Amino acid sequence: MSQYRSIQRNDWTLSVNTERWRDDWWPCIESLAREHKTDWRNSRHAHSKCVELPSENKVTTTYIKLYKKSGGVRAIKQRVRESKHRRAFRITQELREKGFLVPSIYVCGDTVHDNIYCGLLVTEKLPYIDLSQLPGLLDSLSDSQHKEFKHTLSIALGEQIGKLHNLGYVHGDLVVTNILVDPRNPRTVVFIDHDRSTHSPVLTRKHLQMRNLIQINRHVIDGINHADRLRVFLAYSKARQWNQSRTKTIMREVAKRTVKRRLVREQK
Repeated sequence: MSQYRSIQRNDWTLSVNTERWRDDWWPCIESLAREHKTDWRNSRHAHSKCVELPSENKVTTTYIKLYKKSGGVRAIKQRVRESKHRRAFRITQELREKGFLVPSIYVCGDTVHDNIYCGLLVTEKLPYIDLSQLPGLLDSLSDSQHKEFKHTLSIALGEQIGKLHNLGYVHGDLVVTNILVDPRNPRTVVFIDHDRSTHSPVLTRKHLQMRNLIQINRHVIDGINHADRLRVFLAYSKARQWNQSRTKTIMREVAKRTVKRRLVREQK
């Protein structure tokens, strides 16, 4: 497991990776954290951007994720309970300990100024593609390579989700952009963005696991057909050690709820 130490930089409290962190990165990161986020990717909770930071004789490509500022009662809550970036930090380290491949976290930090709270996470950018980029890769392969890549990836994805659930973890947002695959080795599957992931209580675990299965099933990806989706689910079922009856029951429920979810989204 990576080791971290706590440091203070101006009004930021940081946990930095002792093996990967460089002190000369901070001025650039702090400057980016203060800039107007016009060209950043925007979500409900955070802004994110791919940034190259200088290293010895090269650059290190990172993802900087800045969690949106909150004030008043929300700022107090963020300080008292576990914040999203601190959860992502903790879950990522736990999954690494459990044998999952996860991006390295270079720094996790917080700042509070005039009762305004903000969080920061800087992670490694792995040399992989996310599943939304899969059609472009598949188009570049020969027919036999195309078929083999999809077959291997489908099984690996189902197995990894099954392993995650067997250990009691549930991904908070298992969408195509949060699933990476090595374009040279489709058995290498990585889950990212764990700020809403959790080690779920037994009472809510089944519901949250079902949510993950619906999330992965509802996305339409060019080149991925029904047989590929079925292969993912059967690999997942095998990893969970389900019998045939349970597999069929859950499969029908996932299919029914996926259709319902798509209809709701189309009506919005």
